[in-house]
Amino acid sequence: MNIMFAWVLHQRRQMNKLFLVLALLFALSACSIGPKCTYTQEGTKISSWFWIFSGEQPDDISKNNCN
Repeated sequence: MNIMFAWVLHQRRQMNKLFLVLALLFALSACSIGPKCTYTQEGTKISSWFWIFSGEQPDDISKNNCN
């Protein structure tokens, strides 16, 4: 019986690791890391190394705007 309990505990740990990795990948899919810049409508430059998006990344946020 102890062998069966150890196997179930091992399987549960493996599933927890899998869910953690999937959750991290999902969370990181909505962000961008690296120097990227954009400009507001008033012409102010906004730059950051870490951007979080609620959907797809806007086209005007790019590395090329940082020059």
